[in-house]
Amino acid sequence: MANPGKKRSNSVAKRKPQVEGSSGIIKATPVPDQSIQRKPFFKKYGWACLIYLILVSLLYGQSIGYSYTLDDKIVIVDNNYVKEGLSGIGKIFSTESFQGYFGEQKNLVAGSRYRPLSIVTFAIEHQFFGQNPMIGHLVNLILYFLTGVLILWVLDLLFPLKPDKKWFWSIPFICGLLFLAHPVHSEVVANIKGRDEILTFMGALAAMGASVLFIRSGKNKWLMLAAILYALGLLAKENAITFLAVIPIAVWFFCKPNARQFWTLCITLLAVTIAYIILRYQVIGFLLDSGQPVTSLINDPFLEMTSLQRSATIMYTLGLYIKLLIFPHPLTHDYYPYHIPIMEWTNIGTIISLLFYVLLAVILFKTWRQKSITAFSIIFFLATLSIVSNVVFSVGTFMNERFIYVSSLGFTLWLAYILVLNKNIQLGPAMKGIYAVPLSILLIIMGGYIWKTLDRVPAWENDRTLNEAAIQVSGNSARANVFMATQYFNQYKLETDRDIQLQLLDQAAPLIEKSLQIYPRYNDAFTMKLGVATEYFRHKREIKPLMQSFTEIAEEVPGHPFMFEYLQYLSSTGQYRTELEEFFYYIGYTHYVGKLKKPDIGILIMEKGIEMVPESRRIYTALAEVYHSLGDIEKASFYQEKANSY
Repeated sequence: MANPGKKRSNSVAKRKPQVEGSSGIIKATPVPDQSIQRKPFFKKYGWACLIYLILVSLLYGQSIGYSYTLDDKIVIVDNNYVKEGLSGIGKIFSTESFQGYFGEQKNLVAGSRYRPLSIVTFAIEHQFFGQNPMIGHLVNLILYFLTGVLILWVLDLLFPLKPDKKWFWSIPFICGLLFLAHPVHSEVVANIKGRDEILTFMGALAAMGASVLFIRSGKNKWLMLAAILYALGLLAKENAITFLAVIPIAVWFFCKPNARQFWTLCITLLAVTIAYIILRYQVIGFLLDSGQPVTSLINDPFLEMTSLQRSATIMYTLGLYIKLLIFPHPLTHDYYPYHIPIMEWTNIGTIISLLFYVLLAVILFKTWRQKSITAFSIIFFLATLSIVSNVVFSVGTFMNERFIYVSSLGFTLWLAYILVLNKNIQLGPAMKGIYAVPLSILLIIMGGYIWKTLDRVPAWENDRTLNEAAIQVSGNSARANVFMATQYFNQYKLETDRDIQLQLLDQAAPLIEKSLQIYPRYNDAFTMKLGVATEYFRHKREIKPLMQSFTEIAEEVPGHPFMFEYLQYLSSTGQYRTELEEFFYYIGYTHYVGKLKKPDIGILIMEKGIEMVPESRRIYTALAEVYHSLGDIEKASFYQEKANSY
């Protein structure tokens, strides 16, 4: 007769998750292991949540007193729909996300933007608090703290705490700790606009937790909740769509669903995704391509590259993401051309990045069948990174630190797993299961993370501090140089001391020139160049440097409105006839007609010139010649007669 005790023991053993520290295998079972603690979440992790709250307050509490910065102007400060408060919510949901700022749909970047949820929260804040950056920063901090709690909750569902394990040395707690402290998140948390990243991650992550509960309980209420939370994540930002793959993989790896449950979940998530895509299409008017070409290098950094250079540069930036996760220094908000240089496939950085991703692919291939944490971490990282990688479609910039906000969970999960399951020197009976080397490594990592985050967050205090920090790191970015020049120019306008004003102009001028060296057709740089040139003229009354600046601008931007307004002012003084005539003749006739073979532009410029210098025989003669060459004899005769009359 078989031993019943032995049979029962084997049965229980089959139900227990298998943990193999050497291979990283954690397999869940469809029947929950009764040996796992079944305490309520906050009773089990109450102290953990308190530690998270203290950590977030320590790292980001200083940001509560900061101003609006960067794109806060677009989504909050100057967004007309946000300023309508609750009454603007309908417009926010029914229009492209930049329309509240521009007044119309501009389609400035590929795919445009439809991210209403975070903008709705700004409208609600405005309704009750007005334009109050303190409230915006405070809400971001609270949401970031709750993100840590969500990570703890979801990972505890996937990897429940055993009775003989300490909560403070568990994968869920340490993963959340590393995630909250990681310096690469400083942009998302300290910039109020970064709330779209926080909300999309919270929605998608909470949907994952609800999906796990649906698989384990079979109750449809959890399925419905998962669908709603996933939809909210999508409405916060498109990135949540990657969880259409991540959630099914998570439950397949760690919950062992039956086929019916699994496909019910997949079909539900797919239905929500399709509904979102239809809604987005109805609002935006297209899926990915508006049909309007993006012509600005600032909105499409790959415009000046060959296809090989584009792919090499993308691969290089993918390597930088991994580097920032491992060693988050230096940090910057500006990765615009050409902070990231144009890369070739012969560049060592591109090659190293390629080899690293090949290594990830090999590890994934060898471990995915075992449903290991290592495999899941790689899948999570790659899946959530894919949508912002520029591989699928252009996202309007080379890279951004906020783009790996979600993806970084894959890294911190793997790192927590390595630390928790690594065994060497036991600390003692009171600290059973905790070992000296991994604990020391964790303390070193956390110390570095905390120091770097505290060092980085003050950059987000206001536009001045942000620009000053950016120019130190992103000195080869056309945008960073213009933004810093603009900062000096804004200070100049507030200053009353003439010597200090000239010093500020002297600081702005070389930054503008560097920006134009990087991107010779940068319209914002030309606008700043005009502003600085005219202010120099106001102080020094030197016409030659002014006209030289105008000539350099007009060679690239023939119709800049501010320039012609100022030329009209110069004409009204009656003092600069010779300089004006030379400018219009050179730009219109010599440059656009002669050099660039663009007679239509040249004619417009010269006709503008005779409005300001009506007695210019030289310009009339040039116009007569151009019209004659175009076969317009009537206009050629008209302008020749004008020339002969002077």
